[in-house]
Amino acid sequence: MNIDLIVKEIKREPGVNICKNLLRKEMDINSASDDFKQVLDILKSEDEYVRVFAVMYMALVYEKLESCRTIIHERFVELTNDLSKKFIRYGLIPSIESILEKGDLELIKYIKNKLADQEYPVLARIYLETYSKVLAKKGKKEEVVDFLDSIMVFIVSNNLDTQQGVISSINNLGKKNIILLQKYFMNWIEIKNINTFYVIRKVFELKIGDLIEIEFKKACEEKMNKYEMERIQLISEKFNDDKSKTEVTYQEIVVSTMLHFINSPMLPFNWGANPYRGCLHACEYCYGRTSHEYLGHTKDEFERIIYVKINADKALEKQIMVPKWRESRNKLINLGTVTDPYQKIDEHYEITRKILEVLYKHKNPVTITTKSDLVMRDIDILKKLGPLTDVVFSIPSLDQSFLDKIEKRAAPIENRLKAIEKLKKAGITVGVLMIPIFPYITDSESEMEHLVKTLADYKVDYVIPDILNLRGDCKYKVKQFIGEYYPQLTEDYERLYVRGTDNLYVDKEYQKRIFDYLMKGVLKKYGLNDYSKMIKGKWS
Repeated sequence: MNIDLIVKEIKREPGVNICKNLLRKEMDINSASDDFKQVLDILKSEDEYVRVFAVMYMALVYEKLESCRTIIHERFVELTNDLSKKFIRYGLIPSIESILEKGDLELIKYIKNKLADQEYPVLARIYLETYSKVLAKKGKKEEVVDFLDSIMVFIVSNNLDTQQGVISSINNLGKKNIILLQKYFMNWIEIKNINTFYVIRKVFELKIGDLIEIEFKKACEEKMNKYEMERIQLISEKFNDDKSKTEVTYQEIVVSTMLHFINSPMLPFNWGANPYRGCLHACEYCYGRTSHEYLGHTKDEFERIIYVKINADKALEKQIMVPKWRESRNKLINLGTVTDPYQKIDEHYEITRKILEVLYKHKNPVTITTKSDLVMRDIDILKKLGPLTDVVFSIPSLDQSFLDKIEKRAAPIENRLKAIEKLKKAGITVGVLMIPIFPYITDSESEMEHLVKTLADYKVDYVIPDILNLRGDCKYKVKQFIGEYYPQLTEDYERLYVRGTDNLYVDKEYQKRIFDYLMKGVLKKYGLNDYSKMIKGKWS
């Protein structure tokens, strides 16, 4: 077999069909023993279709080359970590499937022994998809039952690939086994696991879901909803001891993606990730409330109904593992764009820490925005990230009585300053958002300088100031806040906020006065205007 010629042909005309044609046309089965070594070499090729040809070849000669089967088993499992979706879809999966269809027990046994190995996170999905297809073609009920009995460990997984494998395997077995599957659905629901509920609901959305009785699906939903509410109540009771006595409910959800694009030339990053949806801190000026309206909630439910993305770390890792992301220059992620990643519930779930561990594993830069001293829990992983991270605290004022009004459940200012002190001693870059400055309340020169001087004393690296604006729902919340606590300023605010549609921004003269004082004066005076210390979005 002329390997060089085959590789050249594939690169000239890449595709699955050319691989199949070359196998039929040019491979000399009688010299397969010598060719096998060359095929192993081209498995290292960067060209995905060259690798497709190689695994097709290995599957074709599998029965002939008994002495090479162990090597083929090892390579096939290792190749499940290949980052090319085309290679997995058009090469590896069909090749494994073709061997299993011939009734080989050695390969399936080897794969099963490797399923628990975390080194191969996609192996379970490939096993579930391929083996279920083979079982569906064979049509032997006892084998299908054995398979369904064995997938309990997979159906509770929060690995996105494994979940997709379970969904695909159920879909593959579905048409001939609807009645049998319905019994398993009910058994799986009794596990009371949110990942299981996610899988079942996804199956109901597929075409196979149309074959399932409507009343049965309704009964499943009622049971899943009941168990979810019971779990929500238990978690909510544990975290409803705050001084505001506001009832908060937590809902666990499974997500497919974590990153969202942010197109703002004012920010040093273009990507955001939020471990939670909704935020306990209940800041009156928060711009994130609008995000809850997409879920059908009211403005006030942003801090009362909080969604917990229990597989956030897995979903994020899946997005940043792809070559397109890894080769990107702008991959700085902001953790906490519309929620605080260190709000109280993270004591229980530790989702933010899991995300940081994923980012450290892939050496991906991250900037963290928070009002919480819980960030101190993760000093060890932040030290490992080193120049790949900075922590940015939100501190709009040092007046705790004022903060108690506008940030009802955020960490006290004393706790935030202690956290800054510990982070700085650990060698971590720390910035502060002096945002928002409330006109006529926190904008006096003496108060602003006192805040800046205090931050300098705590050795903060930089400070970013901005004046309150009234974007989104915060316009109505701030209006209520001013009316309740500072009614004498109501008319002043109406006169001051004159720019933009719906009067969102302050008068330009006022804005210039505040920024001139801060940027040209007090921040420069205390050395907190050096934004070169800030982590930036461009990474080689």
